Amino acid sequence: MGDRFFMIKKSQKGIWETDVKTINLSNPKVLKWYLERKIEVGDWGAFDRMTLARMLGKLSIDIRVKSLLRDFLSSHGDSHRQSSTYSRSSREK
Repeated sequence: MGDRFFMIKKSQKGIWETDVKTINLSNPKVLKWYLERKIEVGDWGAFDRMTLARMLGKLSIDIRVKSLLRDFLSSHGDSHRQSSTYSRSSREK
């Protein structure tokens, strides 16, 4: 999984309990936690659209924020890269 997420920029913004230089973003649980935290604090520049599209369906974030991100990805042609969970929720719109 490691190389698929090479566009993520590790930044300390909004993360105070750990040093981001030491986190392993190739671990799916760590990546999920990192993306949820970055979305929560508004540091959306810390990740790329492809990673967001792949992970969005797995993220535990506010449903309104998830809907906004889903619409953003769809309008920018990233819907074909979304996870199966995300694709199902897109069809339910």
